[in-house]
Amino acid sequence: MIEDDPHQEKQFNELLPRIRVIINKRKGSWTLSTLAWEDVESILITRIWQQLPLYDVSRPFDNWANRLITNT
Repeated sequence: MIEDDPHQEKQFNELLPRIRVIINKRKGSWTLSTLAWEDVESILITRIWQQLPLYDVSRPFDNWANRLITNT
């Protein structure tokens, strides 16, 4: 279990709009109902939250998030 880290939460909240844009770019390539898409979006956002401590800030966030989304 990931312990609550105020810095991680702040970083995640700042990145959340970008995360949503990155995820929504993929929406057109997946055939899902609206309800299923909301579930997938929630799963992907949760996955990024869980992996955020492993993100190397010296590298581009969008590339890291895309790779994570692709492999989830």
